[in-house]
Amino acid sequence: MGRISFSCLFPAPWHFSLSSQVLPRLLVPSLRQLLFIGLVLCLIGLLYLLLVTGKGHARWIREENHFHRHLAKVNDVDATDTSNPNLNYGLVVDCGSSGSRVFVYCWPRHNGNPRELLDIRQMRDQHRKPVVMKIKPGISELAKTPEKANDKAVVEVHVPGSDQQEALMRKRTAGVLDMGGVSTQIAYEVPKTEEVAKNLLAEFNLGCDAHRTEHVYRVYVSTFLGFGGNAARQRYEESVIRNTATRNKLLGQRMGETAESPLLDPCLPADLQDEIGPSAQKLHVRGTGHFDQCRQILQPFLNRTNETLTSLSGIYQPAIDYANSQFYGFSEFYYCTEDSYCSTQWKTLREQFDSGWYASHADHHRLKYQCFKSAWMYEVLHSGFSFPDNYTNLRTALLVYDKEVQWTLGAILYRTRFLPLRDIPQESLKGVHSHWRHSFSFVNNHYLFLACFFIVLLSIMLYLLRLRRIHRRAAPSSATWLEEGLGSPKLPIIL
Repeated sequence: MGRISFSCLFPAPWHFSLSSQVLPRLLVPSLRQLLFIGLVLCLIGLLYLLLVTGKGHARWIREENHFHRHLAKVNDVDATDTSNPNLNYGLVVDCGSSGSRVFVYCWPRHNGNPRELLDIRQMRDQHRKPVVMKIKPGISELAKTPEKANDKAVVEVHVPGSDQQEALMRKRTAGVLDMGGVSTQIAYEVPKTEEVAKNLLAEFNLGCDAHRTEHVYRVYVSTFLGFGGNAARQRYEESVIRNTATRNKLLGQRMGETAESPLLDPCLPADLQDEIGPSAQKLHVRGTGHFDQCRQILQPFLNRTNETLTSLSGIYQPAIDYANSQFYGFSEFYYCTEDSYCSTQWKTLREQFDSGWYASHADHHRLKYQCFKSAWMYEVLHSGFSFPDNYTNLRTALLVYDKEVQWTLGAILYRTRFLPLRDIPQESLKGVHSHWRHSFSFVNNHYLFLACFFIVLLSIMLYLLRLRRIHRRAAPSSATWLEEGLGSPKLPIIL
């Protein structure tokens, strides 16, 4: 008679052996085997439910976050509900060279999470347009008479609704290039290892907690006065007048003194007739629209030095990882991105302008000097700030996520950084109650019902197994007493 034995490192009740006599009994599974198989199936089912529940919950969270992001974008372009008492408002005045603009921002109460900033948005009127008021003249026009600036500085403001009339992984930041009429700015985040230009770095925390570093930024920012589009054109014209007067005096010429012998200017559109300079030194010029030649003429106005890691006027500039960086260009960087404009005939440009081909902000002044500003912007970007000619990560835009990006938005973020402190304690208290409410609502989950069902089923199976054991123990004694004619004893029932 053969015997097959199995021995494993299981508990003693699990050790068993099989022989040819008992092998046929395997064909009829016992209740214990059925219970064991049922228990294994229950465990597998529970694990599967937990896995499916986890994936489903994660997918639900992703979909909900995506929905909220989409909803935020939609709400951001809607008209501001001025009847909402929970909205706060802030004003920032941008005193630019060509005019002053008043920006109105609004934001709801903070959500109580110290890792998040205020949800500041630009206020929109009933036509869904940003609320911006521009006032002229610009502050630069009052430089010679600063005492008159007070006459232009009073602005009447009506605040709507008033009675009087997350260390987390942080997204990569983008650099900013901005060129106005008088000055040019560059700003970008530098790594913590940058120590050479500490006097040119600005480190600030936009968060409400000074001990948290999620919103701490080290930014290189530099402003170059006199390198804006209009200021550069003025310097260029002054240089042309001086050089032409010197050349005419040395050579005995009268170039540019009359309209019949105009001075050729490669930085003006082709065949444009113009006059530059004061009345005593007025020069007649005619544009040739030569973009590359204009660029070469403008290079000396950058005031570059031969030192490395320097930009305009020899100012130190930290190294930029151009392969892993992204920049946004605003103002002139947005308007001046077409080099083919220069070679277009002035007559054609005027016809296109009269036909409404250009944007609403275009006027006669921009039409004349667009060629110059395009060449100047190109030289500032590539020769001044040393951006490669093949740099592809520069985006020009007026709006980012349908928001007008100005320094005023950064100013309001910085000035309101401590306002969330008044909402964090209240929201934290609400968070405790909401946690208990959320835990209690889990009772309604159908997955919990399935888990309870399996537990009850397992309890019933274990109870049946216990009854079977009691029955087996009582069966031999009853058979013996029946054979002897003694009858059956009273057996206690153990539950």
